[in-house]
Amino acid sequence: MVLVIHITSFTSIKKKDNTTGTSVRYRRDKDYRGYPWRDWGIFDTYTNSREQGAGLCPGMICGFITFDDNGMPTPRDDFDIGSGDEEAMKDANVYPKEGTKDPNVYIAIRAATKNINFDDKFTNRFELERKHIRILPVSKLIGPLAVLPDIHSEGVHRFRQDIDSYFTIKPYRMWGDHFGKEIEADNQEAQEQVEV
Repeated sequence: MVLVIHITSFTSIKKKDNTTGTSVRYRRDKDYRGYPWRDWGIFDTYTNSREQGAGLCPGMICGFITFDDNGMPTPRDDFDIGSGDEEAMKDANVYPKEGTKDPNVYIAIRAATKNINFDDKFTNRFELERKHIRILPVSKLIGPLAVLPDIHSEGVHRFRQDIDSYFTIKPYRMWGDHFGKEIEADNQEAQEQVEV
């Protein structure tokens, strides 16, 4: 038996960033201004059975989709394409009422293997999952993220990256907190030296 699923895909969406109040355009296009383009984002994932530690999850955007079929099963937040788990796929059918179309827009991502706690460090190294694509509601996208390839990992050629290893910096909207804590720590240290 073959299951045919009809979807509509998009190369970009515009979403309001809840932390800054501005609208941000996210793209995934194989030919944007003559070059391939994949944006990165911070996602609220692993909130159900896949809990992997505190923090947020970086992810490479693979596309945006809507399900066009009436009664099409909509994925749960932690639905995983490629898991091969038939029971999980059956359990993922949480939305449709017979004869209705899911009005939501979803985002397909390659997620990091572990969540990142951005409070700990200014830069973080992470690796992407190789065998899985996650489908999440667009509401799970928190904001944009600056990401650079880790070209200094062992066995990685700087022009041919075979290992999905990357660096991310703390999102700019969190810099004030980071530098505020650093300045506060420096002031406290200076105060202790004066008292001695």
